Amino acid sequence: MLYLEEHREIGDSAEKVDKLTEAFEEYSGNAIADVDAARCLRSTGQDLISSHEVELSASLLPKCDELTRMADALESAVGRRREILRLSKAMHQQIKQASEWCKRGVDLLCVVPVDVTSTAATTTALSSVEKFIAEGDNLRKCVPVRWQ
Repeated sequence: MLYLEEHREIGDSAEKVDKLTEAFEEYSGNAIADVDAARCLRSTGQDLISSHEVELSASLLPKCDELTRMADALESAVGRRREILRLSKAMHQQIKQASEWCKRGVDLLCVVPVDVTSTAATTTALSSVEKFIAEGDNLRKCVPVRWQ
């Protein structure tokens, strides 16, 4: 759990998020193994409690409950971190696409003549701008609902 509290970085690019995800997956594998071991230990404790030995029950029950609580908390925290990294990568990919779209828009504005004298040139320029705007609308449609 301490690892998850100390490693909250979400990265500043999709590539950085990939590196963070790689490190997290290594930690996650160990953490899930610990969760499985805790659940196995709890099961053993429950078996001992079921043997109806009063002395053991009074001592083991709180420990089994604590193991369950900690295993559930760790599993939940691992899941949240995985989701945060997934959303971060998607966000950075969207930002990159939007940035590239904006650059194409600047390039488009640089090549469209200011004074369009012929109908054909006007139609071509308008078509280029409409196509560009449609690409922007497609970018908007790709944004997950949670981000809008």
